[in-house]
Amino acid sequence: MAQYGRIDYVASNMSETTRDKVTVVIEAGWSVEIYYREVKQTCGIERCQARTSRTQNNHIFLAISAWFEQYKRRVSQKMSFYLISKNGSGLKP
Repeated sequence: MAQYGRIDYVASNMSETTRDKVTVVIEAGWSVEIYYREVKQTCGIERCQARTSRTQNNHIFLAISAWFEQYKRRVSQKMSFYLISKNGSGLKP
């Protein structure tokens, strides 16, 4: 049951579905949503103005590579993802 008595229904094609299995799948999906938002907001993946597929692929690859570098800094320095992208250098203020 969701917050405030609302019921959320989830459709699945999994056989022998349990509440725990559904919870794991939903949490994994939420992780993907967070990743996508971070790549979009901090790495500029949606700002590609390239016309050819090769340059679009290069842009996407470089944006995802930038996200990985920021993620490594975030883990090693125990900083917020947005603080790292705001600072640019990833150094603590």
